[in-house]
Amino acid sequence: MKNNNNNSIFVFCSVILLLIFTKFSKADLPVHCLRSQVVGTWTLYVDEGGQTSDVSCGHNKPDNDNDHKDRPVRLNTDKPRTFQVHLLEAGVVVDAEGNKGHWTMIYDEG
Repeated sequence: MKNNNNNSIFVFCSVILLLIFTKFSKADLPVHCLRSQVVGTWTLYVDEGGQTSDVSCGHNKPDNDNDHKDRPVRLNTDKPRTFQVHLLEAGVVVDAEGNKGHWTMIYDEG
């Protein structure tokens, strides 16, 4: 009976400590967009390639949403090839020439 009592106290203390540590923990969820926030017209920029192995989007680690606004696009050319695509709500993508395809969201869960 005494052993069960000690186990109960241990479990209780463990739960309390877990709750305390949870209050002070921080986590980073880099990107989270919903489909409704992504649909619309997008301009894509294609450069000459040849990126170095040190590829970074230029964001801080951990990421901060406030750093994403008005960040200049970094490309390996002065004259990138550009094209527009229209992402539609139904998961359909259409380019300026009328070519159609499908797109899907990849969520940051897991």
